[in-house]
Amino acid sequence: MGAKGRRKMPRRKKIVVNNNFFWIAAGFLFAGIFVYIFAAAIVSYPGFKVRRIEVNIDSSAGRQVRKFVQGKSIFKVDRKKIRDAVIKQHPEVKDVFVIKKYPSSILIKIIERVPVLQFKMRKFYALDKEGVVVKENSGPAWQGLPLLSNRFLRENPFLGENLSRYKTVKYALAILSVLERENIPLARVSALSVLGEYNISFVLDGVKVIIDRKKASQEIAALVKIIMPRFAKDWGDIEYLDLR
Repeated sequence: MGAKGRRKMPRRKKIVVNNNFFWIAAGFLFAGIFVYIFAAAIVSYPGFKVRRIEVNIDSSAGRQVRKFVQGKSIFKVDRKKIRDAVIKQHPEVKDVFVIKKYPSSILIKIIERVPVLQFKMRKFYALDKEGVVVKENSGPAWQGLPLLSNRFLRENPFLGENLSRYKTVKYALAILSVLERENIPLARVSALSVLGEYNISFVLDGVKVIIDRKKASQEIAALVKIIMPRFAKDWGDIEYLDLR
């Protein structure tokens, strides 16, 4: 065959390994291994194990947090995990703050929900100002906590449930909030009833007071600043006050 019939053989490409790249990659690998070993040694070092734990309140929630952190490396204390677990198991807890003080101390601040209202089903249930069920009691009723007389549920609530979606609870909590703003301690309010938006009543120092929800701020302000001072001596003789 002639020269035209010959096939040209493809040229082989030469692959050149860059020695600098190899050593750089190896350096990163060994550095990563060193950092991992060093970090593991720090975490397991006895000097970083939690030895001192301070909790602001003595409660079952506080004792649970102690179990979470006692004897662990301070680096392994997961604040979010602790907070979520405590709030899930203790509906009376609103928030948990875990503060690390190196090398081996933990400060724990637990904020509990404060009951402001109670109501009765088969048991007594206490709500905080957000409408969350914080505790239950087979009886008797809690002293110094207003009792909501309305029955607004078909079934017993569960601890931690938020009942503010019910208008009865929403209106009742709003009235208690106004009373607190006017410096009326909730212990002086013995009962509360919500028959409608324009017919809400509460018993203050033994006297029934009826108000309109939409005008609650003005009516309660008038009650505290004008009516109560004026009838202070005869307060016990008043049967009821309709401020609507």
